[in-house]
Amino acid sequence: MTALNGHAANGTMMNGTTHDDSWPPKPFDDQAVERQRLEQELANARARVVLAREQAARRDASVKAALREELVASRERLTEMDRRHDERIAEIRAAADAEVERIIAAAGDGAGRSDG
Repeated sequence: MTALNGHAANGTMMNGTTHDDSWPPKPFDDQAVERQRLEQELANARARVVLAREQAARRDASVKAALREELVASRERLTEMDRRHDERIAEIRAAADAEVERIIAAAGDGAGRSDG
């Protein structure tokens, strides 16, 4: 015999399953499934963080290497500029010294002629 609520007198439902009338109802074991899903999500996020940090470290190393190369090249260019500057200063001084000697020599020749 089946009652109006779909349960037989022995507690078996019409589809053959049993029904538990205890209160409060037992929670469905979704918590364990959800916990496992969240733990997996957390593990995946941690793995992405590690990967992102590794990528950032590689990028930083690459940028630092490029900057170091640029610094070395700049120092080499500056050294070359200093060398050319020193050469040019030496040329100007030599030309100025030669001009001074020429002027002194010309003045000496002119002084000797005007005395005589």
